[in-house]
Amino acid sequence: MTTSPVVWLELNRFFLEPIIKRSTRAVGTLSAKEILLATRRLQLSGGLETPRERKKMRTQIFTVLGLLVVTIMWQLAALGADKERTIIGEGQCAKCALHETKSCQNAITVLENGKKVTYYLTENQISKDFHDNLCKSTAKVRATGTVNESQGKLELTPTKIELIKD
Repeated sequence: MTTSPVVWLELNRFFLEPIIKRSTRAVGTLSAKEILLATRRLQLSGGLETPRERKKMRTQIFTVLGLLVVTIMWQLAALGADKERTIIGEGQCAKCALHETKSCQNAITVLENGKKVTYYLTENQISKDFHDNLCKSTAKVRATGTVNESQGKLELTPTKIELIKD
């Protein structure tokens, strides 16, 4: 029973090598060594890939895709966190007026979607300088800054606070 050389050349190296090693006789018109060399040339030209090469390529592709997904998620999180918002509402002291904290802290209560939402201003120099306007009284204010959620409360890190005159 003879097999044509074309069929042998299309077989994968891992299937072909054990057969060639067991058999030293010529197959058709080609020797076993010639078939092995032709198969390796075909692999080097990109015709056949070994299972090891496919696995390595698959691993590299999934690694790059994983890094891409992580980078995109990180960028989206960074964009959402750094977005400045301007809120307008009733500014008051969270200790004196709202009785919600142990020490004085600025807070702005806003009506969003028919519901009262309180933004607690983080203590930076802008917030400290403005606190005299809100302690012991309430006033309508406009504050600009970045909003973060911490311990279930919305915190605004102000970059600008101003009183709104009616």
